[in-house]
Amino acid sequence: MKIKEKWKLRVSEFKQMDSRQRWSYFKTYYLLKCIIALIFLAMVLHFGFDIRQNHREVLASGCLVDVEISPQGVVYLTDDYLSACHKNPKASVSYLSTDNTLSFSSDAPLDQDSYEMALIAQISVGEYSYMILDEQALGYFVESDFYADLGKVLSKEQYHRLEWRLNYQNMQDGKYPVALCLDKTDIAGYLQTDASKAYLVFTNVNQDIAKNRQLVDYLFP
Repeated sequence: MKIKEKWKLRVSEFKQMDSRQRWSYFKTYYLLKCIIALIFLAMVLHFGFDIRQNHREVLASGCLVDVEISPQGVVYLTDDYLSACHKNPKASVSYLSTDNTLSFSSDAPLDQDSYEMALIAQISVGEYSYMILDEQALGYFVESDFYADLGKVLSKEQYHRLEWRLNYQNMQDGKYPVALCLDKTDIAGYLQTDASKAYLVFTNVNQDIAKNRQLVDYLFP
């Protein structure tokens, strides 16, 4: 019997059944198949979403160390930044980690060594392109040697315009500027800390100079 003929026969049988018989028939022949099909569809949609997410252009990816930020500040560094760059959120992303904000406060549940190890591990795999941290954390991580040299990151115009904001540190390969003070900027109004002691640094792992400069122009117009 051909597939078309089998289908017609089953449709005819189905029409002759009452509701209880139809449900029994459906469970016997089609319920498991439908469940499998729905699971498969859900997996396809899930993996499709992951693929789209992973293929979005990452404009910036940052974290906070000993600095708290308001919800409006998170929007400023993520959605608003995409808009300022004229980017489609479906194709690009600006990420700021707030769930894993590190802290060196005296009542922190982990010691400083644990925080340092966690952060360096994330930076070593290129998870963060920039950090916003306070003065204490800035000095603490100098020995970890993952700060980018702003003399090589900033354009000549940016360097001269923002020279008064530069913070120099003695690194393993010499003394050079590694941080920009965030005082008297738009983002300063969203920080729940003294902005004169809050800094922006770029990491030296998988640097994208053009994107770093773009973020600098956004934060320091």
